[in-house]
Amino acid sequence: MTLEEVPEILGDLPDAEITKFSTYYTKEGDPVISYHPFTKPNYPASSFVYTRIPALHLDEATECLIAGPLKRKIYNTPRFPTLPIFNDAPYEIKGAEAMGLGVFATRDIYPGELILIDRPLLTIPEQVPLGYCEKVLQFMLGRMTEVNRKAFMQLSNVHLYNENVEGPLSGIFLTNAFTASEHNHEGRNQTYTHCAVMKKNIPCQP
Repeated sequence: MTLEEVPEILGDLPDAEITKFSTYYTKEGDPVISYHPFTKPNYPASSFVYTRIPALHLDEATECLIAGPLKRKIYNTPRFPTLPIFNDAPYEIKGAEAMGLGVFATRDIYPGELILIDRPLLTIPEQVPLGYCEKVLQFMLGRMTEVNRKAFMQLSNVHLYNENVEGPLSGIFLTNAFTASEHNHEGRNQTYTHCAVMKKNIPCQP
């Protein structure tokens, strides 16, 4: 499904493009944000955009802050937004004595084998400075559906008493995020590492 094949949905959440991302990183001021229909296919390499992917599956969508060209690349991926069929999980979730719940392999797992399919709740560039992380997450949660926002807020936060973490949203993100991908800007050498927070994170408690 390309962006040209996505129908307009009346009142659907628009993209929010950051047109001066350099100020975002240097903290010289708030970024300039402009809004566009989510069907907009092309953004300049110098911009970043808040967008929901895939746009037609609201509670199964990922709220993204990604480099502009990456949006079109995602939509041009063959068979997007269909996820692979996966029925044979090689693990089970069960009690781990005094350690709460754990994930245990039920058979040998081979290098490179697919063991989990899920769309993340959100993804942001790892390079967003901590001084802006809480603000970014507040903006992104405001764009989420109630179901996804509740799922995020129910995730664990091991940074509640860490004075070096900006706030509760940053604490949840830092507890649960992991590196998802790297993306080179077109025509630029800088690489942005994207961190994702998954819906199916498993708390170590019944």
